[in-house]
Amino acid sequence: MYSGWFELGENINSDEVAGVPYQKFASDKWTYRWAYGHSDFASAAYVLDPEFHSHKQASNTEVTTGFLNVVERLGILREVRELEAADSRFSPSWAKREKLISGDPLKQQTMTDFPVYPDEKSPANVAFVVRVNAQLAMYRKREGIFARPSTFKAAVEMPAHTWWMQYGASVPELQYVACLVLAQPASASIIERINSEFAFVKDRRRNRLTHTRANKLVALFHNLRIMKAMKAPLYAEPAVAWTDVDGGSGITKYGVAHYE
Repeated sequence: MYSGWFELGENINSDEVAGVPYQKFASDKWTYRWAYGHSDFASAAYVLDPEFHSHKQASNTEVTTGFLNVVERLGILREVRELEAADSRFSPSWAKREKLISGDPLKQQTMTDFPVYPDEKSPANVAFVVRVNAQLAMYRKREGIFARPSTFKAAVEMPAHTWWMQYGASVPELQYVACLVLAQPASASIIERINSEFAFVKDRRRNRLTHTRANKLVALFHNLRIMKAMKAPLYAEPAVAWTDVDGGSGITKYGVAHYE
């Protein structure tokens, strides 16, 4: 999708269509949709999908920055999981906080008894990012296993995350990132929820609402309900793990895997 949107913008803004009627209108629409729909995650998937291996991604600042942002976040997630597996340093803190809040809901407002997490500046995360970038250079140069003619030929028929599971053993850190990024399922559930809220706001009796005003009303309707839930005395931020790796370890239950 990232590649398709990008190529569409290149074609719309190329010299070949300069002066064509509606060219500027189409370019403005594309720019707006690109800013609205683009994300760092899309950049990372574009870099790691072997279908686009031959594209000149390294010269694109937006793609490179987005990829590095995702790698740093996944490095934090990886470090948290390793620390939790080693000495369970996070679960007891969340269990203690849960007990504190259940005893006195007003203490939900305080910032006590939160575990301290690593960040993008931690030595382990910096080392992880360095290794990923070194392995990305190996992948782009087609060195090692990537030099075999059959390797990239297999990517034509094989799903991207499966391809990395099969051929990424020589670059374990990059394989870890690629499998997490490329295995994420596409979902339209949030769109369905927004459509329902639009139907509630803009009904038959309010069918003259402009798009701008309807958007603002739906945003208020959606976010005010979230804020109301957050103010509840026993509110706990929902945490969704990237994979099922956290199942049974307790860290999802106490909100550790919230780096998504």
